[in-house]
Amino acid sequence: MDRDHRKLHVALAGAALSLLAPLSARATDVVQATTGSRGLVVRNETARAVVLHSKGEAVIRILPGTRLQSIVEVADGYFVAGTRGAGTGSNLLVLKGNDAFAGTQPAPGDAKGHFRDEPVLLAKGQELAGMVWLEGDERGAYAVMAADWEKTQWGMVREVAPRGPGSQVGLTAAVLADGSWLVAWAGYDSKDDEIWWTRIVDGVPSKPARVVAADNDVPDVTPALVPAGNGAILAWSRYDGNDYRLALATFADGAFHEKEIESGKGSTEPSFVEVDGAPVLVYHSVKPEGFNLLKLDATGKVLAHASFEGRPVTPRPGVRAEGTGLALRFEGAESVKGTWSVSK
Repeated sequence: MDRDHRKLHVALAGAALSLLAPLSARATDVVQATTGSRGLVVRNETARAVVLHSKGEAVIRILPGTRLQSIVEVADGYFVAGTRGAGTGSNLLVLKGNDAFAGTQPAPGDAKGHFRDEPVLLAKGQELAGMVWLEGDERGAYAVMAADWEKTQWGMVREVAPRGPGSQVGLTAAVLADGSWLVAWAGYDSKDDEIWWTRIVDGVPSKPARVVAADNDVPDVTPALVPAGNGAILAWSRYDGNDYRLALATFADGAFHEKEIESGKGSTEPSFVEVDGAPVLVYHSVKPEGFNLLKLDATGKVLAHASFEGRPVTPRPGVRAEGTGLALRFEGAESVKGTWSVSK
């Protein structure tokens, strides 16, 4: 079954952590930088987006039909990317900003389809490295595209992976320690959804794209990547016949290696935040209902965990550092504080 509702990716960041959510339950969402020390968050609202940073917030006026979907930290501020348009087509929108201002930047050229969707910005150190996105004439028939950022402009647009037999959604990417890009997404293979991946080295993607795990005849959806050590960690949701559960794999020596991981029923919305140099996986579960945090080492081993029950999956929160403890704070509401429990 081909499901286009699998767009559940949100990037998060924090050290002692605060969850930042919209003030009301209206249609709005939050996206946060996966790495970086400033805890950048962009919150989409009606006719505007708000970038939250360590010194306050900056408001970006946007047209109806615009949704900002990715943000990365750079030395002199941040880049944020999204899409604008609906119905018959959508274009990429890129902005560069600082604590007080954000200005429009050129989007990658040479559009090959009517729709461009799910942009993911990539940063190496404190510089923008490039962007990957989905593109095609129909929303259910996307190819994966990429372009390098060359100091002040985009380089040549190239195809990372062609359109598949069904939808390709849930795009995620990370820059590895050697500068190569690791890209993953959920793609329909005529039977169910699998997690596909490719690696871009010196601008050249490995082809054809490969699956992370052996075909298991059940949906694997909503991947999230984070760099870790010399490799990366990938998390996603997998249907076990009754419920969605968390799945995890590490990338090392040019391949993915699946790891055992426990999670509650209905585990969805996996995303990552870097805390004191360690990747932290954040996801939502239905039973018990709430948000769960797992602090991992570079091998995917769980070092500590924290759970905040009684929090519905929407509105989706972001995460922000607060001192040395652990706190989930919904913006405009109460702070929910807790501590890490060390895993054995």
